[in-house]
Amino acid sequence: MGGMIRTAVKGALAGGLVLFVWGVIYWMALPWHQAVFGQFQDEDAVASVLTQNAPQSGIYVYPGGRDEEAIEKMARGPIAFVVFRDAGMASMVRPLLTQLGIQVLAAFLISLLLARVGDTSYWGRVGFVVLLLLTAGVLCHLPNWNWWHFSTGYILTVFVDLLAGGFLAALVMARIIR
Repeated sequence: MGGMIRTAVKGALAGGLVLFVWGVIYWMALPWHQAVFGQFQDEDAVASVLTQNAPQSGIYVYPGGRDEEAIEKMARGPIAFVVFRDAGMASMVRPLLTQLGIQVLAAFLISLLLARVGDTSYWGRVGFVVLLLLTAGVLCHLPNWNWWHFSTGYILTVFVDLLAGGFLAALVMARIIR
């Protein structure tokens, strides 16, 4: 068991680092994420309305509630799903380090699963990881497309991010975990 954990830790560090580097490149060097985000016509007015009407940081939906009035408002539109943070973000260092930790943790869990796949070929292990990530994407991202109307372009972008980064990480992890 100790050998499997050591191997999983190696896979987690290598896979997590690959995922992190891919994410930096995908978000900062490639234009796809920014291309699918809309921009408010008057951002300062929107920020003012949010600050005045959101009592604290959190997730807000409009219309809120489940009563008859909310159902009527939903039918008429507009609807909104808003992630609101009342404090700014002066530095990206902490979120970047947290993201690295999240990706190493995800790679560790994938490594544990990969170690249990059994005697499969290198490409079989890579395919297993990609299929696992495709399943995670379907479970995590398609409900937002369905229920909150996240744009199809955004959903396709996050799938490309997930699957391309996952494929690159799988190439490395499948070499480590046999």
